[in-house]
Amino acid sequence: MLVLGRISDDPRSHYANLRPLLDYVVARMADLGIRRGEVLMAQNTAVMQSYLRAKLVDWISETPAQALRLEPAGARPLLLAERRGRLRYRTVFFARRDTGIVDLDGLVGRRLAVQSPASTSAFLVPLGMLMDRGLAPTLLPSPRVPAPPGAVGLLLAGSEHNIAVWVHKGLADAGAFSDHDFEDLERMPAALREDLVVFARSEPFPRAIELVREDLSSAGP
Repeated sequence: MLVLGRISDDPRSHYANLRPLLDYVVARMADLGIRRGEVLMAQNTAVMQSYLRAKLVDWISETPAQALRLEPAGARPLLLAERRGRLRYRTVFFARRDTGIVDLDGLVGRRLAVQSPASTSAFLVPLGMLMDRGLAPTLLPSPRVPAPPGAVGLLLAGSEHNIAVWVHKGLADAGAFSDHDFEDLERMPAALREDLVVFARSEPFPRAIELVREDLSSAGP
């Protein structure tokens, strides 16, 4: 049996996407003794790490941020993968046109809305870009708390849609998530995007990574 894992807060949706992929691969692994496959969901990174250590999962399809967290538990990167038709994407930083923010230095003393620590494009990459520029990110408990002088205040908005709305309504001075999400009308409605401007972009980075358990035999069972 081949077990495909995914960290998910929406198991039903992710199962529907993963099952056809798993069936396709299992059908082509008969010569390795693989006869069937299962999808194993984990509600967070710690649970998936425990699955890896217990050898309950063989193959994991995840984002770069999660891949970094799973490597110490025994996951080995194997391939880059597409998601939503893209192999790579970028983080974009955006603000209302009337804020006057034109680059990352303009975020000092301001509040930046990001998603959650589990996100690659909307947390890990923005955080790295701020730190590379010598800026000091500080987590804020709510939009009502101002950023400390000389620092960039980080607000955890929880979703891409919330980031867009918080920036548009002035609850945050700027936001950061993927260029794909900025172009997605569900996450960034046209009525919001008209008032926003992108002022910084990251270099391209992988959209997703396929990982395997590092002690998995290449010869099959």
